[in-house]
Amino acid sequence: MKSTEEHPFAFFDGYFKNEINKDLKEFYIRITEELYYNNVDEIDKTNHTIKVRNTLNDEINSKHITYSFHGSIKSKLNKETEQTKKLIELGFQKRFSDIKKVNAYADFLRIKISNSFNQNICKEFIFLTPIMNS
Repeated sequence: MKSTEEHPFAFFDGYFKNEINKDLKEFYIRITEELYYNNVDEIDKTNHTIKVRNTLNDEINSKHITYSFHGSIKSKLNKETEQTKKLIELGFQKRFSDIKKVNAYADFLRIKISNSFNQNICKEFIFLTPIMNS
């Protein structure tokens, strides 16, 4: 779902409910089954990283490469975070002349942030905490 000025967290609400686990599953499949089928050394399901033997990349002078789920979705999250910030700014600009509206909008955003970045999602995907705080 695309975020809008009226619903600046729509992307995150939908992504964390439905899509993040699909992306995680695809990440594991892509690395462990498609790219490095027999060369996986370690899968860390707490941090969502996969350590593999470097058999495909001669440019990297290392025996191992570590892939992270965070790295695979980082650009998507950064793009949507910036978009959400712009939409929030627009929302404040619309309400700037009325302090009651500004306060109500700020309260609304606090509730949405705590709901979008709930404790369970931040426990499962620990890299989301810094994004939530930015």
